[in-house]
Amino acid sequence: MMNVRGRAAAKAIVVIAWHAARGLLSVLPWPIAASLFVALALFSSELAIAQQDVAPFAIRYTGTLKKINDSGVIRIGYRENSPPFAFLDANRKPIGYSLDLCEIVVDEVAAELHKQIRTELQPVTPENRFDLVNSGAIDLECGSTTNNAERRKTMAFSPTMFVTGTKLLARRGSGIRWLNDLAGKTVVLTRGTVQETAISKLADRRKLAIKFITAGDHRESFQLLAAGKADAFANDDVQLYGMLAETKSGADFRVLGDFLT
Repeated sequence: MMNVRGRAAAKAIVVIAWHAARGLLSVLPWPIAASLFVALALFSSELAIAQQDVAPFAIRYTGTLKKINDSGVIRIGYRENSPPFAFLDANRKPIGYSLDLCEIVVDEVAAELHKQIRTELQPVTPENRFDLVNSGAIDLECGSTTNNAERRKTMAFSPTMFVTGTKLLARRGSGIRWLNDLAGKTVVLTRGTVQETAISKLADRRKLAIKFITAGDHRESFQLLAAGKADAFANDDVQLYGMLAETKSGADFRVLGDFLT
């Protein structure tokens, strides 16, 4: 069989040969000219047959892309309480920066596979997102997952789409400005996040007697802070600002201190 480039090259050869032959036919003796004409005709015929026999080149996909190609479905995991990356609007529709980017990814996947792809959305939490990806329950997680060396052992990450670090969220007028001000106080962390281990280790290194409590997602962590059950909430600063914007609570709470991670 002949590929696309092969067909194009063959057509070019036929055109060049035919134009050259037209000049020769007028000057060559008739028997030789007739033989040349027959040879060109046979070559053109063989080319036409070869073109008809060409089959499209089939790409053999592997891994997640093969799964999407076989099913025609891409399953996206999204966070419900991780503003501004992924959260629910007033109508409980998933929205956010990460989901906007993932829409483009889905379009690119569909273009690569040359087929329509149906999108299925599934809520995930910081605790179960990795298990759902590893099990194949979701193909792509669109949230605010930190890319680090430990996670790269089992996950494939997109190129970096934001850079941030951990800060504290505390009530205005609490007197808290830095992590050291939290000695003897309570800090809430969201389970399954990098802060759950990083901030407790930092407190141990600084020999700060901080009590840590955990919650299932960022909204629950914020609610514990708002209810007075924690003195501060440690999280990525961009998400803390997103939480303040979503809850319209900037008059009562503020993001403070240096980056802790």
